[in-house]
Amino acid sequence: MILRNVNKRLVEEGIPEVTEDILRWRMSNAFKKISRYVHLSCKPPLMNVDPRPPNLPTLPYDPTRSN
Repeated sequence: MILRNVNKRLVEEGIPEVTEDILRWRMSNAFKKISRYVHLSCKPPLMNVDPRPPNLPTLPYDPTRSN
């Protein structure tokens, strides 16, 4: 089914049809490229991350504020 659709599209664009072997080879290469892209775009977990919350800004001294 895929081979038929690919060849139909190729004929419409004036390109010679391909055999099943060529289609399998191209699909294999396409999946390898996609796999590499996915692995490269995934960010590794952050190491050296401080689990403590970030330092919050301190408020200026206010004698009327209760502790």
